[in-house]
Amino acid sequence: MNQTKIVALSAAAAAAVFLAIAISPLSWAKGTSGGLIGESLINSPEDAFAYADIAMEEARRIWDEHPSGWEATAQVNVNPEGGLIVEARRVTEGPFATSGVLLTRARATLDPSKLGHGNHTADTVFRFLVSPEGYQVIDPISDIEEFSKFIERYPGWKGHLLGEGGEEQASPENETRLETADAYVNLGVLRRNFVVLNAIDGRERTMVSKSVLHKDRPGSSIYYSGPDNVQYGTPDAKQVRALNTFGLRVKWADDLISVEMINWADISLHSSMMNWVNCKFFFGGVFGRLKLALDAK
Repeated sequence: MNQTKIVALSAAAAAAVFLAIAISPLSWAKGTSGGLIGESLINSPEDAFAYADIAMEEARRIWDEHPSGWEATAQVNVNPEGGLIVEARRVTEGPFATSGVLLTRARATLDPSKLGHGNHTADTVFRFLVSPEGYQVIDPISDIEEFSKFIERYPGWKGHLLGEGGEEQASPENETRLETADAYVNLGVLRRNFVVLNAIDGRERTMVSKSVLHKDRPGSSIYYSGPDNVQYGTPDAKQVRALNTFGLRVKWADDLISVEMINWADISLHSSMMNWVNCKFFFGGVFGRLKLALDAK
């Protein structure tokens, strides 16, 4: 066989592999369905409070959906006590129904007696995950300094953050806050930005982060079709708005710590690529880094 034929066959094989990778996610989670809340414009604390409550309720509903409506897409042995299970379902309702990106959820358990010095609790794990260091465990490609910044904070959500005089009151032992913040995806040649509303309820050990629109950050994603006159993308047309819905819940499961997550991300790449990342790689990386971080504490 001459060199030309070998090159041609190699190219054909590579193309077949690429095609298989691109096509295979199209068959994942067939027959599943459900919705996902889209972007909303945050113009006031009242807007933030209302959207945070809706987002929290959505996250609880997603976690409570019966497994029969989901498809297991990955099982990873993060630790001997509780392997990581990742499930996916299709988004067939709401503004993201045409995206082709699957909604994913994951759960794993951690044995606190085998983590670090054996003194971790559900509270300490949750507080770590909603700290800048914890955010970097979840999103390692972002700059940790960005996680301490915010556009606007909304004291008084759920009444947790107000002192006797109405001032904002920190609660380090029961972390609760509501804020909008800039978020970035920087993969070298691929750069995206977006705005998120982070709703963190320390009493329930639950966090939800969802893409929103903000009065001080003009622009929207391609899926936004709300009543407000909002420009797509960004005013300088140099950035494409990414989208993310992320949920986190930490609770006790007998003597183990249960960590549950939700993820839906669209950074304007082909849906097959997003589904490979979201279903096969994202959660395994997060839980692996989380275990290493907790072992070091």
